[in-house]
Amino acid sequence: MNRKLPYIRRQNLEALISEAGSAVTLAKLTGTNSSYLSQIRNQTPTQNGTPRQVGINLAEKLEKGMNKPMGWMDEPHTFHAINHREQTAYEDFQLRFLPVFSWESLAPSREEYDHPDANRLPCPCPCSEQSFVLSMDSCSMEPALYEGEILFVDPAVDAEPGNFVIFFDPSAKRFKCRQLIQDSGRLYLMALNHDWPNRIFELNKTTTIHGVVIFKGRYLIPM
Repeated sequence: MNRKLPYIRRQNLEALISEAGSAVTLAKLTGTNSSYLSQIRNQTPTQNGTPRQVGINLAEKLEKGMNKPMGWMDEPHTFHAINHREQTAYEDFQLRFLPVFSWESLAPSREEYDHPDANRLPCPCPCSEQSFVLSMDSCSMEPALYEGEILFVDPAVDAEPGNFVIFFDPSAKRFKCRQLIQDSGRLYLMALNHDWPNRIFELNKTTTIHGVVIFKGRYLIPM
């Protein structure tokens, strides 16, 4: 099996959820289980410890229910939403061209990022004026986010468990991307790569979340 096939299928699952409007609606349209879809999205481990994936049978159900050609789930597509939000999330929704920042240029003080000379990319989903773009700088979040993928980040979105967030780690004196998770009422930041050192640590008062990843994509033309 192609090593990236599980990743491709998960990204296409996100695209279908965005197209359907929600995981619950997608489950109804395709005759699947919304709870199981959520487990796949959250990479809930199976009994043997491996993350739940989109198998062949589920992929075929999703394709059939959403009127996609056979094999659609196994092919990479251009952009995939991470967190679906309705077009009414911002009443003044408009296509925004967001500044592309380096990780080093982000400010720990969480000031408004206004760089008129920065390169810009159009955001394919609703976002606030403070939103910006980063390029994933490590393999810490694989298989959900691969190094080099484009992250659209919105500081105006309230972070919730399950979101991918950008935060400032004062101990490392740098910004990082992790998944916000909750366990027994406590919040943690987790790297999805099981081989990543110190992959889970508790969110504390010294750690500042600067934004939620609302969309991701990739360049189709080598830069």
